[in-house]
Amino acid sequence: MDWERYAACMEEIKRRTSILDKSLAPFRQSATVSVANCELAALQLRKIYELIAFATISANKNRYIRLRKSYEKDWNLAKIVKFISSGNPNFLPQPIYEVESDLEGVRFDVKVKDVPILTKEELISRHGKLGDVLHAQNPYRNPPNYRDWLEHLTNWRDEVVGLLNTHKVKIDEDHWFRVVMQGEVDGLVQVATMSAVDAHGSIEP
Repeated sequence: MDWERYAACMEEIKRRTSILDKSLAPFRQSATVSVANCELAALQLRKIYELIAFATISANKNRYIRLRKSYEKDWNLAKIVKFISSGNPNFLPQPIYEVESDLEGVRFDVKVKDVPILTKEELISRHGKLGDVLHAQNPYRNPPNYRDWLEHLTNWRDEVVGLLNTHKVKIDEDHWFRVVMQGEVDGLVQVATMSAVDAHGSIEP
């Protein structure tokens, strides 16, 4: 596991989310359809999906490098997902919330939010679809419906931000990362390595 690189990926996601939000602002505020803004938003969201995949390498580093000796050169999202999921099917982030624990010596219990969770199939599919608005269009092909695309981008943006705000990432059967995207003190990403039950929290099986 490599929590520092995981945190670095999450910090980059925050920076790209800021650009994404600026590009979506005209559509959110006044339903203004802009091709340039749509393309910029699609690029940022596509890179955010890639960063989620890259981050999972760090959470699964020991297992991943046994499968991929040239792991530092990997770039293909679908292949990264395939290799990681072969050893850790529940590798993607899960949104969580925390409640006071009844267990002695345990500060809180971690619960998974009852909301739709991004699946590996959705991650791969959306990443691929976003390429449709990131290439020059064949003049003989019908142009994209940019209003529909901006609606998709807005919904997918909200979904991924809600997913990552406070989340957990499984490392193995007994350990996971607890991740807070906006630390209370300095605003930086906080990553803690947790065990199933320890002095800092507990997790349901």
